[in-house]
Amino acid sequence: MRFLCLHGLGTNSKVRQTQNSTTVHWTAALRNELGPDHTFEFVEGSYYHPDARSYMRAFQLLEAYIDANGPFDGIFGFSQGAGISLMYLIRHTHLHPDTPLPFKLAILFSRIGVRDVGRWVKTGEAVPLSSMPPGLDKLKLPVASIWGKDDWPTAKLEAATTEALVSEGFVWSFVHAGGHETPCPRIEGSVAGAAKVIKRAIAQSSLI
Repeated sequence: MRFLCLHGLGTNSKVRQTQNSTTVHWTAALRNELGPDHTFEFVEGSYYHPDARSYMRAFQLLEAYIDANGPFDGIFGFSQGAGISLMYLIRHTHLHPDTPLPFKLAILFSRIGVRDVGRWVKTGEAVPLSSMPPGLDKLKLPVASIWGKDDWPTAKLEAATTEALVSEGFVWSFVHAGGHETPCPRIEGSVAGAAKVIKRAIAQSSLI
């Protein structure tokens, strides 16, 4: 499978470059554990401001990248990158209700910043998204949901509550012993545990 990978979004180019290279480095063991049948394309995010219009711009850039370089089988995101991934899928459901989702599965690590962007644009109120916006069905694609037991409190809360945005039976969860980070050899059992739920999501995606 071919995965599009989004790291945590930085506030300047130097931070973005550091985060991207760090994410590539720390996910190496996990990607190796998943085997050679999968490829991972890491994309550097755009300049990031925590406001609704920046999120909308991020969605547009992501969509343009997919159109130019896709198709991809799955999306793989960490931190704000995981939040953007989830919101992008919800936005696609809203804009294209009769069109299949652009990915067969999602792998989300320590997601944060999941907001109701439509409401944010209209009212200026940044409301955490823990249920689908009115009129939208839950996402129906396999999701590997992974975070650390010592993660930031906001990340742990969002990881748990945003699982409600996905249809029942499609979420595969794993909590590792680390913090706000991707599974790596330093965190005992994290690579094998994460790979296990990711493989389950991959297997399920082939049945849909």
